[in-house]
Amino acid sequence: MSKWSKRLLSLAAIGGAAAGLAYYLKKSGLPAEDDFEDEIEDEDFDLDNDLKPVTDYVPLNTVSKTSDTADTLKDAAKDIAEDAADAAKDIAEDTVDAAKDIAGDVSDAAKDTAEDISDAFKDILKDVESE
Repeated sequence: MSKWSKRLLSLAAIGGAAAGLAYYLKKSGLPAEDDFEDEIEDEDFDLDNDLKPVTDYVPLNTVSKTSDTADTLKDAAKDIAEDAADAAKDIAEDTVDAAKDIAGDVSDAAKDTAEDISDAFKDILKDVESE
Protein backbone atom coordinates (compact mmCIF):
# COMPACT_ATOMS: atom_id res chain seq x y z
CA MET A 1 0.00 0.00 0.00
CA SER A 2 2.84 2.35 0.65
CA LYS A 3 4.10 2.01 -2.96
CA TRP A 4 0.77 3.20 -4.34
CA SER A 5 0.58 6.13 -1.96
CA LYS A 6 4.13 7.22 -2.87
CA ARG A 7 3.33 7.06 -6.60
CA LEU A 8 0.10 8.98 -6.13
CA LEU A 9 1.84 11.63 -4.02
CA SER A 10 4.62 12.03 -6.59
CA LEU A 11 2.08 12.40 -9.45
CA ALA A 12 0.20 15.03 -7.45
CA ALA A 13 3.47 16.92 -6.82
CA ILE A 14 4.38 16.84 -10.53
CA GLY A 15 0.89 18.06 -11.48
CA GLY A 16 1.07 20.86 -8.92
CA ALA A 17 4.47 21.95 -10.18
CA ALA A 18 3.23 22.03 -13.78
CA ALA A 19 0.17 24.07 -12.77
CA GLY A 20 2.30 26.49 -10.78
CA LEU A 21 4.69 26.97 -13.71
CA ALA A 22 1.81 27.62 -16.10
CA TYR A 23 0.32 30.17 -13.69
CA TYR A 24 3.68 31.94 -13.27
CA LEU A 25 4.26 32.18 -17.01
CA LYS A 26 0.75 33.52 -17.54
CA LYS A 27 1.10 36.21 -14.89
CA SER A 28 4.72 37.15 -15.75
CA GLY A 29 3.61 39.06 -18.82
CA LEU A 30 5.23 36.93 -21.49
CA PRO A 31 3.15 36.96 -24.67
CA ALA A 32 1.22 33.81 -25.24
CA GLU A 33 1.38 32.11 -28.61
CA ASP A 34 -2.31 32.81 -29.31
CA ASP A 35 -1.88 36.57 -28.83
CA PHE A 36 1.09 36.59 -31.19
CA GLU A 37 -0.83 34.74 -33.91
CA ASP A 38 -3.77 37.14 -33.62
CA GLU A 39 -1.47 40.13 -34.16
CA ILE A 40 0.00 38.59 -37.33
CA GLU A 41 -3.40 37.73 -38.70
CA ASP A 42 -4.68 41.26 -38.06
CA GLU A 43 -1.75 42.84 -39.89
CA ASP A 44 -1.76 40.51 -42.89
CA PHE A 45 -5.47 40.55 -43.56
CA ASP A 46 -6.94 43.71 -45.03
CA LEU A 47 -10.53 43.37 -46.15
CA ASP A 48 -10.42 46.26 -48.59
CA ASN A 49 -7.36 45.10 -50.54
CA ASP A 50 -7.47 41.31 -50.24
CA LEU A 51 -11.06 40.54 -51.17
CA LYS A 52 -12.02 40.64 -54.82
CA PRO A 53 -15.56 40.81 -56.09
CA VAL A 54 -17.17 37.44 -56.47
CA THR A 55 -17.98 36.68 -60.11
CA ASP A 56 -18.48 32.93 -60.02
CA TYR A 57 -21.53 31.90 -58.07
CA VAL A 58 -24.14 29.21 -58.05
CA PRO A 59 -27.48 30.53 -59.28
CA LEU A 60 -30.28 30.08 -56.81
CA ASN A 61 -32.99 30.27 -59.44
CA THR A 62 -33.01 26.85 -61.09
CA VAL A 63 -36.39 27.04 -62.79
CA SER A 64 -35.13 25.47 -66.01
CA LYS A 65 -33.65 22.52 -64.17
CA THR A 66 -36.84 22.12 -62.18
CA SER A 67 -39.00 22.22 -65.28
CA ASP A 68 -36.68 19.74 -67.01
CA THR A 69 -36.95 17.44 -64.03
CA ALA A 70 -40.71 17.85 -63.98
CA ASP A 71 -40.90 17.05 -67.71
CA THR A 72 -38.72 13.98 -67.21
CA LEU A 73 -40.91 12.78 -64.34
CA LYS A 74 -44.04 13.47 -66.38
CA ASP A 75 -42.69 11.43 -69.31
CA ALA A 76 -41.69 8.61 -66.99
CA ALA A 77 -45.17 8.60 -65.45
CA LYS A 78 -46.74 8.45 -68.93
CA ASP A 79 -44.48 5.52 -69.86
CA ILE A 80 -45.38 3.68 -66.67
CA ALA A 81 -49.10 4.33 -67.26
CA GLU A 82 -48.84 3.04 -70.83
CA ASP A 83 -46.98 -0.07 -69.67
CA ALA A 84 -49.60 -0.67 -66.97
CA ALA A 85 -52.41 -0.25 -69.52
CA ASP A 86 -50.73 -2.70 -71.90
CA ALA A 87 -50.24 -5.20 -69.09
CA ALA A 88 -53.89 -4.85 -68.03
CA LYS A 89 -55.01 -5.34 -71.64
CA ASP A 90 -52.87 -8.48 -71.95
CA ILE A 91 -54.27 -9.85 -68.69
CA ALA A 92 -57.83 -9.10 -69.80
CA GLU A 93 -57.26 -10.85 -73.15
CA ASP A 94 -55.76 -13.87 -71.40
CA THR A 95 -58.72 -13.96 -68.99
CA VAL A 96 -61.24 -13.79 -71.85
CA ASP A 97 -59.42 -16.59 -73.71
CA ALA A 98 -59.37 -18.73 -70.57
CA ALA A 99 -63.09 -18.05 -69.99
CA LYS A 100 -63.87 -19.04 -73.60
CA ASP A 101 -61.91 -22.27 -73.19
CA ILE A 102 -63.70 -23.04 -69.94
CA ALA A 103 -67.10 -22.20 -71.50
CA GLY A 104 -66.31 -24.51 -74.43
CA ASP A 105 -65.32 -27.31 -72.06
CA VAL A 106 -68.49 -26.81 -70.00
CA SER A 107 -70.59 -26.80 -73.17
CA ASP A 108 -68.98 -30.04 -74.39
CA ALA A 109 -69.47 -31.63 -70.99
CA ALA A 110 -73.13 -30.53 -70.96
CA LYS A 111 -73.68 -32.01 -74.44
CA ASP A 112 -72.05 -35.26 -73.39
CA THR A 113 -74.15 -35.38 -70.24
CA ALA A 114 -77.33 -34.63 -72.20
CA GLU A 115 -76.52 -37.42 -74.67
CA ASP A 116 -75.83 -39.81 -71.80
CA ILE A 117 -79.15 -38.90 -70.14
CA SER A 118 -80.98 -39.26 -73.46
CA ASP A 119 -79.45 -42.68 -74.03
CA ALA A 120 -80.36 -43.68 -70.48
CA PHE A 121 -84.00 -42.62 -71.01
CA LYS A 122 -84.12 -44.50 -74.30
CA ASP A 123 -82.86 -47.60 -72.53
CA ILE A 124 -85.44 -47.13 -69.76
CA LEU A 125 -88.23 -46.68 -72.35
CA LYS A 126 -87.17 -49.85 -74.16
CA ASP A 127 -87.22 -51.73 -70.89
CA VAL A 128 -90.65 -50.34 -69.99
CA GLU A 129 -92.09 -51.17 -73.45
CA SER A 130 -90.71 -54.65 -73.41
CA GLU A 131 -92.43 -55.50 -70.18
